[in-house]
Parts: sequence; C-alpha cells; structure tokens
Amino acid sequence: MNTIKTKLDQFLQTTHPLNQEITFVPETKHPTWDDSTFVIELAEKQILEPIGKLPNEQILSYIGLHAKSRFSNKRDTLGFVITNFRMVIETDVAALFEKEPATIILFSMNSNSKKIAEEASTIFKRKNRLNIDKEYLIGFKNALNEVLEIILSELQKANALPSEIKKATKIDERVKELSIQKDLKSFEEDKKVITKFAEKFNVSDILYAMIDKPFFGSPYGVVITKNGITSRDVMEDPISCTWQEIKNGPAVLGEKKDEFYAASKKHVIPSFNTDSLPNMMILLNELASGEVTI
Repeated sequence: MNTIKTKLDQFLQTTHPLNQEITFVPETKHPTWDDSTFVIELAEKQILEPIGKLPNEQILSYIGLHAKSRFSNKRDTLGFVITNFRMVIETDVAALFEKEPATIILFSMNSNSKKIAEEASTIFKRKNRLNIDKEYLIGFKNALNEVLEIILSELQKANALPSEIKKATKIDERVKELSIQKDLKSFEEDKKVITKFAEKFNVSDILYAMIDKPFFGSPYGVVITKNGITSRDVMEDPISCTWQEIKNGPAVLGEKKDEFYAASKKHVIPSFNTDSLPNMMILLNELASGEVTI
C-alpha cells in the first residue's frame, strides 16, 4: 500500500489543476484544499459506510465534488471512492426522497483500468441528475484513468486481488450487487402493496416486487415468486411465467422503456422504475438458469 500512496501523492502534486481540484488521497497534503482530510472522512461516511465497509478495506483515493443540499444545508458527496477492493460510485444526493443506491465495481486480477474508468464515467453521466459542468465530467474521466492505473497495476503486481469476481448466488445479495434494491422491494419492505397484489390476483409466495398502486385502481407491475414471475399492466389481467419457461425464453428488453418480454410474453413495470429494468432482466435470467437461488 505504501507504493500506491507514494505514487498517488506524486500524481496529485504534479497533475493538471482541475485533476488536483477533484482528486483526494488520504494522509496527503492537498495542493488546493485545506480540508482534504474531512473530505475523505465524509466520503467514507456518506458513500462507503451505507453499503457496508468490507474487512480490511482502505480508501486509496476519492475523486469527486460536493453538492450542497437545499433541504439539509449539508454537504453531499458525489463521485468515486476507490479502495483496495472496489470502486463505489455515488451519483445522487440525499433529498426529500429516497437516494439512488451507489454502484459498485469490484476489482480482480483481470481488471483493466482503462475499461473501468470508461465504465465508471459512463455510469456517472447516465445516473447523475444534477447540473454538473462538462469540464468536471471530463476531469473525472481523466483523473480516473490515471488513479486507477496506479492502484490496479500495483494491486495486481502484489497479487492482492481475487483471480475472478464471484457474483452473489442468493437473491437478496444479488439484488444489492445489481443496485436495484431501490426499485425491487422485498415482501417485508413493501408488505402493504404486495399483499394487495397477492390477494387481488391470487398470487402466492411473493418474494420481491416492482409494483405500484394508483390512488384509484389495483396494483400493477411485476412480482417474483418461488415459481416464476407474474406481471400486470393497468386495466389488464395478470400474466405469469414459470422459471422453466423463462429459461427456455429468456427475459429481454421491449421496445418501450417500461416493458420487457419473458417466455415470449410482454410484461410491464411502473414507468418510474425503468432505470432498474436492464439489471432486473439479468436477475430474472439468472434465477431461471439457477445461477441465483431464492
């Protein structure tokens, strides 16, 4: 770790002023900001701790900026926390509504720093809804390229990363890995609405659901059960598929953002959950194939 810290410090002291402005390294005198220690501590508190800090995990760098919430008048940390195990990407701020969950990219011996920098930059631009100057978005990508190259190359030299990334095999853990827990709720998390769906449409053993209930009308969306999925559009009858049917006809995205096909049948989700649909397709196909278990 000492070599990584030394190289990151050298980068921080000599890089372009914009990169200096948005890059932070623990236990290093920052060339621009006097409160860099507080910035790192806040990044750990607001980004890393909410998802659960791993044993022996250390923050090696934080790249990002702060947004000041009009509601709390506090600093909210946005950007990329890079540790010795993974990168955590925070694109949202705490406001009146539930915050978008952070995205996690795990590191392995096969990780490519340039590809991860590109992926992380794309995720941030896609998910962030704040008005951030274009120069900062460019700066994020440039800083990520340099910082990730230093960190990953040294971790890989030291054989300090797993040979491959093993995804979770239990549904509750996989939902979190796919960052869809904000929209795909467990029975206990959305018990009232899920119970109404179950009773209205005679669906038993509901485990997870991506549904909504209009003020007037019955719940609609999709639910996951032990046997498969059941979905319903507004003013329509429910449609069900077994896991075997989905295995034979995998889930794919539809033409509209709120629809998908599984077992050649069209299913819909609430329109405000569409950001989570691509990753839910991954989950459904993994459940159908047995890669993930209920």
